[in-house]
Amino acid sequence: MRGRTARTARAAVAAREADVIVLGCTGMLGVAAALQERLAAEGPFVPVVDPTGAAIMWLESQVRLGVRPSRATYLPPRPKDRIA
Repeated sequence: MRGRTARTARAAVAAREADVIVLGCTGMLGVAAALQERLAAEGPFVPVVDPTGAAIMWLESQVRLGVRPSRATYLPPRPKDRIA
């Protein structure tokens, strides 16, 4: 998997189609770092983002900033009649 991913990423960078690589759905620890090192060894530095780590960091920053979802778009549910 790493070989094919590295070849695809390198080709996108060489064709000037990408200046950052964002991995899709990978929970494998260390893949992003390994790919980033491999690409840097073979050419210019290109950041590689692990979506799992990025999502966790984004969530942490939202909590620290006290940001919560807008209620303008996501309205609370309407009250419902409860039957006992």
